[in-house]
Amino acid sequence: MRTITRTPTITAMLLSATMLAGCATNRTPQFSYDASVPPLPTVQATVTNDTPRPLHVPPAWTVARGGTAADTPNGRVENANAAARVEPRREGYYNAVQIYPWSEGALYQVYAAVGQITTIALEPGREPDRCRADRGRGHRPLDHRRHRERQRCEPPRPYPVKPTRPDISTNLVVSTDRRTYMIELRARESLYMPAVAWAYPATPGQRRTVPAASIIPAEAARNYRYGLQVQGDSPPWRPVSVFDDGRRVYVVFPAGIVQGEMPPIFVLGANGEPQIVNSRVHQNVLIVDRLFGVAELRLGSGNRQQVVRIVRTNQHDHGRIVLMSDTATATPMRLRAETPRVTRLSRKMLAGVGAVALLGIGGALIYALQTRDAEPGGEELYSTENRPTADGLSGLPRDYTGPVLGPALPGDLGRPILDAQNRGQPLAPPAMATPAVDPEEERRRAEEEAARLSNVFFQSGPRTGAPTGTAMPGLAGLGLGGQPATQDRHAAFLNGPVDRQTVAPDRVAPPTSPYILQAGAVIPAALITGIRSDLPGQITAQVTENVYDSPTGSLLLIPQGTRIIGQYDDGVTFGQRRLLLVWNRLILPGGRSIVLERLPGADASDYAGLEDRVDYHWWDLMKAAGLSTLLAVGTELATSDEDRLIRAIRDGAQDTVNQAGQQIVQRQLQVAPTLTIRPGFPVRIIVTRDLVFEPVGG
Repeated sequence: MRTITRTPTITAMLLSATMLAGCATNRTPQFSYDASVPPLPTVQATVTNDTPRPLHVPPAWTVARGGTAADTPNGRVENANAAARVEPRREGYYNAVQIYPWSEGALYQVYAAVGQITTIALEPGREPDRCRADRGRGHRPLDHRRHRERQRCEPPRPYPVKPTRPDISTNLVVSTDRRTYMIELRARESLYMPAVAWAYPATPGQRRTVPAASIIPAEAARNYRYGLQVQGDSPPWRPVSVFDDGRRVYVVFPAGIVQGEMPPIFVLGANGEPQIVNSRVHQNVLIVDRLFGVAELRLGSGNRQQVVRIVRTNQHDHGRIVLMSDTATATPMRLRAETPRVTRLSRKMLAGVGAVALLGIGGALIYALQTRDAEPGGEELYSTENRPTADGLSGLPRDYTGPVLGPALPGDLGRPILDAQNRGQPLAPPAMATPAVDPEEERRRAEEEAARLSNVFFQSGPRTGAPTGTAMPGLAGLGLGGQPATQDRHAAFLNGPVDRQTVAPDRVAPPTSPYILQAGAVIPAALITGIRSDLPGQITAQVTENVYDSPTGSLLLIPQGTRIIGQYDDGVTFGQRRLLLVWNRLILPGGRSIVLERLPGADASDYAGLEDRVDYHWWDLMKAAGLSTLLAVGTELATSDEDRLIRAIRDGAQDTVNQAGQQIVQRQLQVAPTLTIRPGFPVRIIVTRDLVFEPVGG
């Protein structure tokens, strides 16, 4: 073992393993559950108004504002009445009952028939003060005291309508102590509506009220047994105290936390990973619904994330929990917890693993670099004898020893003609009779020559050369003429159509409600749930700053601690670094909620999406490439004394293994990167349409 440890490679491996062992994660301290648990507080009965509501809510009705413009008063009245008429709609039917959405001043259409009864149902619990048709009819005044008593005991009474002839068109006005119904009655021969009702907006009396009970324990019931441990600079939102009542943990922030941001809390599990926990906010106190050993308050992104750790100290005095209010000598809250034990790896195990790895690597290197004895004679791999010779080569000379002679000159004139040619004098050869050429024979010879010189295999790939008579394509077709096209596009933009409408048709509209958060506002929050783009899922965030109304900025609409529910897009492509997300619902601390209709999410700088950590899976790609290389190298190792069968098997295995390695690498290249957003990451919800809230007290 001493010889092995002197090797530089083993020394480096042991040093690296020792450094990794020093970076081992700390165990989360555990605590024992208390034997005595305080009872839950008595909750008062909830006061509600259980007024019956319709079983079906129709779609909203758009308020008419006079209809289309007209030049005469009669035309304006006619257009206003036509625009205010509310006809039966398919979406408003619940069985045979047409439920109209209530809108003050609307003209509701009721169709009746001769011999049929149409029932008009008013708001439950309301009786009419007077009911007048076009002729009018008097009623004696109601005793309002007896009227209210009857409202609580008797169900609403329907009002039947039964015409006597089919050609009646009149109007009916029904007034109650709260509403005035304007109805237009139209009688038909057979078409009629069995029943008509209305859907009304919720009134303040119909909302459930939460009992005003104290949720913060008294000083005598507080157990101060948690300490703070700040990582890095001390943030301004650092808690001033942490205590519990045996059931819940209360984290008290500075009173001026409303001037800044309130971080979310995460409970650390046994492996040190952050876990979300049910919590709520009451003024400047964050209430956690369970006890814990270690928790962290996180706010920020990247390496500059601010973290404050809350650690349970478990300090007892003779079996009794020490309270700060019991004695002046009680142990104060410490800013740093006890140093936990660090789990380290065994040095003997590291040395053994390093020795085995060194032996394996050394054996592989020795086997790969060893030299083999040279053989006396090389083995002929391929035989060059008995090869067929092409027809075009059979007529050529086999060597360059004999001169190539031309055709013999005719008769006695051969020598003078040769002398004249040697002296450079042109001399036409004597005319010789040319034998007649048969066209059919010439065509047959041409076909044989073409067949002899043709290729054996078909050409399926693209041709490299263009025909001689084909013109080359222009530079614009090859993508080299983009600049003139761009200039033409710019010129077309400059010479575009002229918009001669100088006045916009829309006008300035007042706010819908004083408790409105208008488009363009930003809701600051921090993630409670982490995000990993491998699979789709839901996300939760917590509002970190108070959000006030847009017109005045003095009405609190969204307090700190409000929860926001959303979702993210897991369709990540290669090279993408930002994760797209939307928000669907906002839940206020009192339990009320509002649908956000997929408002977009952005980071603290208002860039779309979030960017934190990106994993391109380079290590997996390197492992796939290394595996492919090892498979290819293993098939290339062969000796020269292999027979043909072994060589054929080796070649087939080489092709198969090489193809498998390429497919492994190709599949790894198709893996999309993994985007990770850690809990506590700051996020901003961009308001794209006006949101109407209710004021929050306190």
